[in-house]
Amino acid sequence: MKKRIMRRVYIIYALRMAAHPIIVKVFLFTISLYAGAALISVGDVLLNMPSVSDLGAFWRFGLTAFTGAEMAVQLVTLAAVFLLVFTTRDIVRNFSRGLGGLTPNLRRF
Repeated sequence: MKKRIMRRVYIIYALRMAAHPIIVKVFLFTISLYAGAALISVGDVLLNMPSVSDLGAFWRFGLTAFTGAEMAVQLVTLAAVFLLVFTTRDIVRNFSRGLGGLTPNLRRF
């Protein structure tokens, strides 16, 4: 009986951790990276990319590549940037509040 109860407690804890907003955003960010890699020839982009030390040329290359890309690539890129910004914001907020990252909100349910 004790094992069954503890198993349920562990399952509920795991589900709460999996439903944590940061975990969901990281998962969606990972999916957007895979989608971007499927749509973009990353090797060719890296070959054509100027040196990062020349910030002006690097910025122009990125802007030209983004504006000249297909709509699907632009949407995936915007989704990845959006998710990265908001995930980083959430992580910084959690650490600044002293929550230590991914503490589940146990009062939520």
